Amino acid sequence: EALLVATACAMLGSAQAAVFDWSARSGQMPDQSGAFSLVAQGQVRAALLPDGPLQLVSEGGGSNLLLYRASSDQIEMRKDLVIEFTTRFVNSTVPVAGSLRSPLMVNVSFGNHVGANLMITERAASFNYGHDRNIAPGAQLDGYTMNQHRLVFSGSDLDGSVEHTINGIRRYRMPLQFGVSLFSAEPMIQFGDMTAEFSGTSEWLSFSHNAAAVPEPESAALLLAGLGLLGRLARRQARAPAGGRNG
Repeated sequence: EALLVATACAMLGSAQAAVFDWSARSGQMPDQSGAFSLVAQGQVRAALLPDGPLQLVSEGGGSNLLLYRASSDQIEMRKDLVIEFTTRFVNSTVPVAGSLRSPLMVNVSFGNHVGANLMITERAASFNYGHDRNIAPGAQLDGYTMNQHRLVFSGSDLDGSVEHTINGIRRYRMPLQFGVSLFSAEPMIQFGDMTAEFSGTSEWLSFSHNAAAVPEPESAALLLAGLGLLGRLARRQARAPAGGRNG
């Protein structure tokens, strides 16, 4: 019985430890994987080009959103969260400098409006914390090539931090921040086009994170029910007379 319980825990733990890894070369949109939901608002479009990349385009004024979101019903956040992605800022109709939005952003909320928001523009990649916060020191990027980004989090509250690495070079570490309008009250990972009042294009080759996938209730229930039945059978066998077991 102990072995069966250990097996159940190991199986459930293994399922929760899975890493989500999306690649444009898979031929699937991120929302087709089941790990992300699509949020589209305004004049926007997403096109998966042959063998990648995924191209996100927003047009016209107003508040445009074209992003992929993993919320608390899809993931279980962790304090040692790692996010990796390969992307390129292509263009925008007006310079993004001074704006709080961009056609290329990655937004992470640990809950209670605490998180980190990475904004990539035609000038740099930098953390942005809203109207009452200065933009963190930026790292210059080559806008003509894809850049590999890695965000390594330590902690999930205001005592925590995030370290940003670009193309294998460590750039800086920033503390997590509080922002009601910028970070969700629920755990959430978002990436994509979050422009406002201008248009733009970004391209994505890959996106991965190690936040645990939430097990499907039906699968977990069936697994535990089956192991429970095996446990009862094992106990009955253990109580059976020796002669009955032998013959």
